[in-house]
Amino acid sequence: MNDTRDDIAEKYRSMFMKLDPVQRLKIGCRMFNTSRELIDLGIRLETGDTIGEKERQHRLFIRLYGQDLSREQIEAFIRKKAWLKI
Repeated sequence: MNDTRDDIAEKYRSMFMKLDPVQRLKIGCRMFNTSRELIDLGIRLETGDTIGEKERQHRLFIRLYGQDLSREQIEAFIRKKAWLKI
């Protein structure tokens, strides 16, 4: 989804690129951590106490990386981490 006007997006990009690379990395890491926490909270709200910690972590993995990995890669990961069957 992209609901930002092109001129505003370019202004933001320009401001962002003026930052030191380390600052940009820190911002990106904080954004990722916040996203991870929100996804984890969503899983906890959906499942309550019905799943264990390892299964919750696996679901988090799938939500974070599932669109970037092939079905075969996901299944290979699951075989290595046999605590969740899909």
